[in-house]
Amino acid sequence: MYYAQLIAEAFSFFSLFVLTQTTENRVVNPEQKRSDNAFSPCADIVYQLIPAISLYASYSREFNPVTGTAFDGSTFHPERGTQYEVGIKADLNDRLSMTLAFYDLTYSNVLINDPVSGIVFADRMT
Repeated sequence: MYYAQLIAEAFSFFSLFVLTQTTENRVVNPEQKRSDNAFSPCADIVYQLIPAISLYASYSREFNPVTGTAFDGSTFHPERGTQYEVGIKADLNDRLSMTLAFYDLTYSNVLINDPVSGIVFADRMT
């Protein structure tokens, strides 16, 4: 029997400063400041039932700062994500292995394009 565990953590800090931009005598982006931070842990565990078969579980959180401004001049919030995964891995022979996994992946603040105008919007759905 074999057992392994990995726990890691990260603290992310992001700072953004947007200068005023003008186009054809109008302000496009007013001056803005933004800073965000996040704790992004991850943990993995593997349990080997027999030499050829292992069970595993995984958890992680994601923080992805997004630069740029929306159509109205506001800055975007960072993308965030949470992932849970469990599965089984099997080594069938020296050249072939198989994995069966179940996972749940949730994102928020994902930027999307408006299909009509092409303008980027922040999607608040999870």
